[in-house]
Amino acid sequence: MKKLNLFLLSGALFGAMPVLAQQTYIIERDDFLSVAFWQQPALNAQIRVTDDGTIELPTVGKVNAAGYTIEQLEKEIVRQYAFYHAKVTQAKVSVIEFGSKKAYINGQVPRPGKYTFAVMPTLWQLILEAGGPLETANLGQVSLVRGSGEEMGNVSTIDLADMLNRNVVNELPKLMPGDIIYIPAVPGGPAAAGRSPLQKSSVVYIYGEIANPGEYQYENNTNIFAAVIKAGGPTEKADLRRVRIVGIDSLHTQVAQINLQKYHDAPQFPPLVLRGGDTIYIPKRQSLVGSVGSILIETARIAVVALVPLLAVNMAR
Repeated sequence: MKKLNLFLLSGALFGAMPVLAQQTYIIERDDFLSVAFWQQPALNAQIRVTDDGTIELPTVGKVNAAGYTIEQLEKEIVRQYAFYHAKVTQAKVSVIEFGSKKAYINGQVPRPGKYTFAVMPTLWQLILEAGGPLETANLGQVSLVRGSGEEMGNVSTIDLADMLNRNVVNELPKLMPGDIIYIPAVPGGPAAAGRSPLQKSSVVYIYGEIANPGEYQYENNTNIFAAVIKAGGPTEKADLRRVRIVGIDSLHTQVAQINLQKYHDAPQFPPLVLRGGDTIYIPKRQSLVGSVGSILIETARIAVVALVPLLAVNMAR
């Protein structure tokens, strides 16, 4: 009973975190917001923060949002509307989805899928958010696939059972945006060959920059293009050059990165055929600002390298 109470208490505490975090949360690009006006309900809107850090509201148009706290954005919205609607003196902003901070979990949990956070959690906190591990979970072979940063694409196996027994869950790695967690079933249990009954061989999972992310029925010889089309196709922000496929073979996790854009432009081989239980992750394309910045830095570097010999010649004269 004590163990069960600990699970429930941990889950309750963690579940409250996103609400509390919104009080001081700094809004970021790709966050999905709700803006409500109790005095003028017709102006209510649900909008996503764009790549330039703004939101589009009725009447007033673009409003800067990224970098503001919830309270600061509420005041800015009221200030903007004061020019058009004198009756609007209050606005209520809440975060529906923390767009830039998301992680995915599959396998032996009651509620697999995508989760978003104000602050990226630890592995254990994500598992609790997904309902906690099932009795059939093999916590000694938890797979973590990094979804961003310098470790993007790296796969590690974590012995969560040992860390729980030693009471050192605080030492678990903090998750990064785009991370994928897979919890297999215990060997010889109801999931054959280490697969979870939730990660069924009859489905594939598609997450990331896709129109309709989620679980889709798998049919024999389904290729990756067919799966992406079935899920509504990639979004405008999708980076088709770095699509990752995560597959579970026995107790091992395998990750492959493919360039769908290159294949689409000049197909040379048949499309990759998926296996039941595979997970497709389509990352977000680097923003234009970041790309231009990289180009400018590289251009400046080349210019400096080219200028050094000329300066040396002129000095010699």
